[in-house]
Amino acid sequence: MTLIKLHKLVGNEKPVEKVMIVGGGNLGFYLAKELNQAKVSTIIIESNRARAQKLAETLDHVLIINGDGTDVNLLEEEGVDEMDAFIGATGYDEQNLLLALMAKQYGVNKSIAKVSRKNYTKIIDKLDIDAEIIRSSTASRL
Repeated sequence: MTLIKLHKLVGNEKPVEKVMIVGGGNLGFYLAKELNQAKVSTIIIESNRARAQKLAETLDHVLIINGDGTDVNLLEEEGVDEMDAFIGATGYDEQNLLLALMAKQYGVNKSIAKVSRKNYTKIIDKLDIDAEIIRSSTASRL
């Protein structure tokens, strides 16, 4: 996924200045790297302590939080309601979908969920989720 494609996902109606990503795997890393290069303020919430440490060492100017991205209190503390876009990029499709829906409830303009199962696209079309990222092997490895 290139930055151009990412801009298409988050749209052009309102400039994207703040993004929260839950999940610091390969996709979360790649997106944060691209967003950082585009001067977009980015937060990654990663539950694995070692992975969070590796991300913090690798990504300059990206806030890395070691915590449970499904913890509503943590998301509120980190200002989910102030984000322009939210990306659920954990390893669990259902979790990503629920997180993306929750972000919409907090007023996030663009909400994106990573899914691995193509049959979920029918569900996504009926939900208030702006886009889905079908998992691919093109993400950079950290």
